[in-house]
Amino acid sequence: RPEFALGRLLRDVSKDEQIEKIKKLLEPL
Repeated sequence: RPEFALGRLLRDVSKDEQIEKIKKLLEPL
């Protein structure tokens, strides 16, 4: 179902964004 795939894609993007934020927080260390 397209809406299921879209929801899964949004979850994956959210995870990637969280990882990027964590990387930026750890950069100065």
